[in-house]
Amino acid sequence: MTGFLHQLRLLVLGETRALPLGVAAAVLGAALVRELAGPEGWWQDAGGLVLLALVLAALLLSLRSNT
Repeated sequence: MTGFLHQLRLLVLGETRALPLGVAAAVLGAALVRELAGPEGWWQDAGGLVLLALVLAALLLSLRSNT
């Protein structure tokens, strides 16, 4: 558990590029999907969960790349 906290602290303090790049990719991907879904599409109901899943995936991948 201390290894996880150490890696998380390194990510929060900005000592890696993986997390900011992953979050940027998640936001850009979500914006693209939102445009494809249309103004009255499914994004209105599920968009927040999709964005959350993408950001969590970015966090997990950035933690994994630091080990």
